[in-house]
Amino acid sequence: MEHIEDKVISDLYERCQLRKREGSYDEAATSQRKILEYMVENIWISGTNGAPWPKDCRELFKKINLLEHMNFISQESKNQYHSIRKKTNSGAHVANPVSENDVNAVLMLLEPEILEYFNQYGGADSLKIRRQLAEKLNERERQQQLLLQERWRKRKKGLAVGGVIVLCCVVIFFVGLRMLQKVRMNAMIQEEISNYVESPLNHFSLKVGETSKPLAARGWKWVDTYTSNEKVVKVSSKGKVVAVGEGSAYVVISSKIGLGKLVECYRYDVNRESPTKEKSADAWGQFKSDESTENTEEKTTESTKAPKAKVPSAYAQGYRQIKEFVERDPHWITTLQVGDAFTVDCMKVWKNAGVSTYSTNKKVVTVDAAGRVKAVGKGTAYVIIAVSDNVQQGYCYRVE
Repeated sequence: MEHIEDKVISDLYERCQLRKREGSYDEAATSQRKILEYMVENIWISGTNGAPWPKDCRELFKKINLLEHMNFISQESKNQYHSIRKKTNSGAHVANPVSENDVNAVLMLLEPEILEYFNQYGGADSLKIRRQLAEKLNERERQQQLLLQERWRKRKKGLAVGGVIVLCCVVIFFVGLRMLQKVRMNAMIQEEISNYVESPLNHFSLKVGETSKPLAARGWKWVDTYTSNEKVVKVSSKGKVVAVGEGSAYVVISSKIGLGKLVECYRYDVNRESPTKEKSADAWGQFKSDESTENTEEKTTESTKAPKAKVPSAYAQGYRQIKEFVERDPHWITTLQVGDAFTVDCMKVWKNAGVSTYSTNKKVVTVDAAGRVKAVGKGTAYVIIAVSDNVQQGYCYRVE
């Protein structure tokens, strides 16, 4: 067996390119087939020093398998050779028309194998085609990379658009949910205002500039707030009420738990009298003392000092404040009938706070450790509910 010259394979490759440009795709496929056959023959000759093929290796597919079995070509090259062989059968042996796409598909497989063949077995005559093939394959790889980059860019753009759409959907969902909550909250507010029943525990009088914080805002950690007239009173997100103008307004405090199932409604009447330090108002008679307040109380008139009644020091703060409120506004007095019994409202918040209770006149009103008040005789008495020395709540009851 004689070694086929490199120039023969180079000429066949150039002829394949020429026939493809001319549109003779069958002849181009035949040239591709011959290139593969010559490559297989030369690899066998180079590997066996010119030994003949075994008698049972007459077909091309058996020769390719034998080359791989003898480790003359790799498993990957064997698969490529078989793919080229199958695709060129129609042009070499079968009367089926060959298209341009078929020729291009074979070249995509054949050109890397030709370059690898020449790099391993080629001589000086193959330098030109090796250079051409290397440049062509490098350009093809560059184009493939550009194509992959373009595809990835389009994919990222699609992902970005999809992400924006998802984000918009999430925002719309939460905005809609918040609007639904506001609608339900507004309906609940209007219902609370329409069902409002005036009592000394939810009706307060303030001066312009005074502040107040309803007990509901103190006891509920997360609240929603609402005022029916911001020109009269304003209320912060934490429930602090500020009197800003003359008139009347309702303030609604609602817990956020369960879309606002816990609701309290208060009414505030505001006049234009300027506030004084001695008359700083706070809803429900609940105060925290500090040194400045204590120093001010020592300088006030005898009417605002602690009363002469013997009230334990643990309840003096609450007693002093509720007595001052009653002197300022009779609405703080709750009228009862002998035999009435109920639990004070602040126990809803303080029931687990370890409170202590005190009545200034047990012959009129009694109160137990659970905050249950009972009217037992005619007269007036003060009831103090204390969590600590500085956090207390006072009530005034008149029994008739």
